[in-house]
Amino acid sequence: METINACELEQATKEMGAFKRIINIFMEPSKVFKSVAQKPKVLIPIIFIILGFILLAVPKVSLMEEYTRQTYEKLYGSEQFMKTQKITKEQANASIEQTVGFSKIMTFVGPFFILIMILIQTLVFFGLFKLLKGAGTFMQTFAVLTYSYLISLLGEVVRTINVIISGNVEVTNSLALLIPSDKTNYLFNFLNGLDLFGLWAFLVAALGLSVVHKVSSKKAYVWVMLLCIVFVAISAAITTLQAVNMYKQFGITL
Repeated sequence: METINACELEQATKEMGAFKRIINIFMEPSKVFKSVAQKPKVLIPIIFIILGFILLAVPKVSLMEEYTRQTYEKLYGSEQFMKTQKITKEQANASIEQTVGFSKIMTFVGPFFILIMILIQTLVFFGLFKLLKGAGTFMQTFAVLTYSYLISLLGEVVRTINVIISGNVEVTNSLALLIPSDKTNYLFNFLNGLDLFGLWAFLVAALGLSVVHKVSSKKAYVWVMLLCIVFVAISAAITTLQAVNMYKQFGITL
């Protein structure tokens, strides 16, 4: 009976198509990753993620343009900045327009960099789990992280709705909601890096990595979340230093 059940499970996971995997990653991720272990195909979820982020950017374009313009008018328009950089008001205005134009392009080009980010994460986690004597392949690791990123796409859906309703592009799904916004504050930047959907995605990724690499789920959760926290801590430190340095130089923060 056990042999039959094992065969049935293997057959079921093999037959789980890409769209069924996309749906089930939110409800039955373990089944998705058993399927991924059999067939680590990622083309459809990659297209789904990139197109999803591009489509979600459309309703935010005008808000992002206004936000970028106001932000860099504050920087480039400050007398201290123009004096330090030795530029005229006209040159400052030209720089603002260039920055706004570039931000428009990056709004739609940016989602393609998600693929690069997932590839970098794959290299890190593949190397880590090989050190942990994991049995998974690079492609299986890449597939796990790709499907897990669909949860971050859901988070962007939620954030986009909140941005449209509030008119504030700085709306976040992170724990930074608990304290006042201050980019010179390390705690704020650290909590801002703890996006709730991002944490969910990493927890699901840990489950998937334990499945494809055949290591204990406990070990996978500990190492994945440890790396996640280290990355957030380093990123928060860099953001804080940049904000503090800008405030010291120009008396403003972005």
